Amino acid sequence: MLGANIVGLITPTSAVLMGSLAIGRAPLERWLRFVLPLMALLVLACGAVLAFAAGG
Repeated sequence: MLGANIVGLITPTSAVLMGSLAIGRAPLERWLRFVLPLMALLVLACGAVLAFAAGG
């Protein structure tokens, strides 16, 4: 489920994402520049939690 939710934030075929960007008049490129660093932190944090939980 972690991967599905993270990918949902950047998938340009997501109607919710594209509709929100259209209403806010924000281009996809600006959204990606904003969200990709946040996603990298989220992926690293989730990976650390999963590694800790697995005992590694």
